[in-house]
Formats: sequence, structure tokens, C-alpha cells
Amino acid sequence: MAKKKKKKKKQSKTRGPRGLGAVRTFDNGAFYTVSFGEDEVRDFRSSWPASGLGGLRSIAAQFDRRNGDLVDLQCNGRGSCERFDGYALTALVDDMQCAATRPGAKARAPKDHCRR
Repeated sequence: MAKKKKKKKKQSKTRGPRGLGAVRTFDNGAFYTVSFGEDEVRDFRSSWPASGLGGLRSIAAQFDRRNGDLVDLQCNGRGSCERFDGYALTALVDDMQCAATRPGAKARAPKDHCRR
């Protein structure tokens, strides 16, 4: 019996900042969502050895398209990122927002936020 191939959902993937791997971006109308998986988070942690992000496996951030404000943040697919709060988490979220300005990103962030 032949197995049926599942169709993959289309999503935008671009190279992340600081040499990170693929970054998933989603257009939500007035908002846009950027998601980093295990590989991207691991690569980021390697650039911040004492980051306090040791248990972080994945992160998704939702931003307001008009002004770039952070609207929602979920860690490890469950919700609260409170345990990871700190400068490294702030830098990671900033990198996520900048990743959405890269060419090929499905969701477009305000360009004035990120330095080129």
C-alpha cells in the first residue's frame, strides 16, 4: 500500500540575523508573527553564552505592523516567557523583528527599526 504524501503549508522562510537559520514569518493583517525554532534559538544562545535562555526551545513573537510594538510573545509553544526575562530575550526578540525586514519575508516589519 503506497503512502500518501502530505502537502506542506506554505510559509515564508528567510535567513535570520547573526547567521541564524530559517525564520518563519506569518502575515496576520494588522499584525505579523515571527517564529524561531530550536535551531535558531540554539544558534542565538551560542552567541550569548550566559544568556539565561537555557530551557528555551522555541519562541514566537507578534508585532503591530503600524509601529512595530510587541503585541504577544510565546515561549516553548505554551505562552509565558517570564522565566526567560532579561537582556538576551530582548535582543532575541529584536533580532526576530529585524528578520521580518529581510528580502523574501512574507510579513513586512517597519524598515526604520533595523540597521542595515
